[in-house]
Amino acid sequence: MFAVGETIEDKDEADRVFLNNMLRLVDAGSTNWFTRWARSRAAVKYYYAVRDCGGPAFWREKNSLDELGLAA
Repeated sequence: MFAVGETIEDKDEADRVFLNNMLRLVDAGSTNWFTRWARSRAAVKYYYAVRDCGGPAFWREKNSLDELGLAA
């Protein structure tokens, strides 16, 4: 979704889908409550990391040099 998104709303949606997919995998693959809790906690931490620090990866190659103020 990062490759095709064009707006901040697209990034927000991609981040939410990422979290949702991770939590579904945790639910499907965890056999007891402690494992599910620990994996869910890790998934939420990954989500926050991508949400807070994933902007440069999302915006890479989407802005022209003119938009960035770097055109010569």
